[in-house]
Amino acid sequence: MKNTNTARKEAAADVATGKPAQMRGAKRPDGRSSGDRRTLPLSGQPPVTVPTLAGAFNLQPRSRVVAKAVAQVRSMKLPFEPQLAAMGDLWETMETGQILKGGKQIGCLMLDPTGCGKTTSAEAVAELACADDADGMVSVVHCRLPASGTAIGLFSNALAKLGDTHMNQARESRLLTHLCDRLEESGTKLLVIDETQQGAATSGIGGQIAAAVKLLLDTGVVPVALLGTEKAVEVLAKDRELAGRLAAPSLLAPLNWYDDDDKEIWIRLLTALDMQLKAQGTCSDHFGFAGEDIAEKLIEACNGTIGQLMGMVRTAVREMARAGRRTLSEGDVVFAIDAWCVGYGFTTHNPFSQDR
Repeated sequence: MKNTNTARKEAAADVATGKPAQMRGAKRPDGRSSGDRRTLPLSGQPPVTVPTLAGAFNLQPRSRVVAKAVAQVRSMKLPFEPQLAAMGDLWETMETGQILKGGKQIGCLMLDPTGCGKTTSAEAVAELACADDADGMVSVVHCRLPASGTAIGLFSNALAKLGDTHMNQARESRLLTHLCDRLEESGTKLLVIDETQQGAATSGIGGQIAAAVKLLLDTGVVPVALLGTEKAVEVLAKDRELAGRLAAPSLLAPLNWYDDDDKEIWIRLLTALDMQLKAQGTCSDHFGFAGEDIAEKLIEACNGTIGQLMGMVRTAVREMARAGRRTLSEGDVVFAIDAWCVGYGFTTHNPFSQDR
């Protein structure tokens, strides 16, 4: 008998060459293998031509269409007031750092649930600030706290963003000195540290990471912005000294349908989403996301966050493109909420399912 690896290799080769599924031992509804001679057509009957899997499902052309639609949604930049406010906070921190350069710096704090737009805001600020940088200059360094939650890991990640290939110094103090030198050389005006909740499982912001951030602020080289989820809040509260070096927390909290201002912001976001999907050619018509009934269900399904909304929309657009359509249906949205929002555990139920 063939071993499993050999059988898999032969099956893969058959798919690539277009050999019919009958000859690959595909299972029939009755449970028998179609590779078994007992299942082949009787002599005298014309053989049945079975297309290749790729041909049967038109995979290549369809995949290109789906990929383009998903990529268009992923690349969308929508006007969202809370994100613009967060970008303003980051930019103000950067400008304040320029004034305080050489003295003790001040930090910025954003700790909100996943999908509120913290990382997107930081990426937008970095893109704007670095747009006119000369070679070798990096105005904004946006790095992530590693899962280990160690200061050495943090310094190494920041140095990597500066293109530093000499990060083999094991001592934390040497790495910090080297990082400060590189930040100065690169003309860095703001250091953004993302995923600060990673440290909550280990030493976290309340331990060596907090000490590292305080040292960075005290060197006077650059201001520091700390981004993370609400999981980092309890750890941060333990370090009053760090809190004393930070501005009041920036708020990117989820929107609430029953708050009039939040409701207006959400409806404006959905209106812009509908318009841009059509304008960029992803859809041929508007879906009507901003209709009050639909908007209320969407804010519940997506927990009032732009990140979860866009994750759901990517999934709905994927289903639409797979079906060969260019208009979204309610079925696409219902499926997307079940598959993405519920599937990833962001919510436990689908508000649209109650009406079906």
